[in-house]
Amino acid sequence: MIGVGNYARHKYAPETQSCVEQGYNAYVDLYWCMAMTAGTDPGAIAAAVAVAVKSDTVAEIVADVASSSPLTLGPEGTKKC
Repeated sequence: MIGVGNYARHKYAPETQSCVEQGYNAYVDLYWCMAMTAGTDPGAIAAAVAVAVKSDTVAEIVADVASSSPLTLGPEGTKKC
């Protein structure tokens, strides 16, 4: 592997520098999106996600997959993506 596309190094390849470390001003971190049926209360989903991203389980999963910390943009932040 010549470089990691995320901002930080991956846990599974700690010896491989990220592209940012190599001087490239480019990276792609993962986003997970959720789709709901019409009428789903966005506030209820946002509250559930806010609790989930603070959990150790979600933090461990995200760190293993994306080498980053979990983050929620909420309903309004997500609309901007």
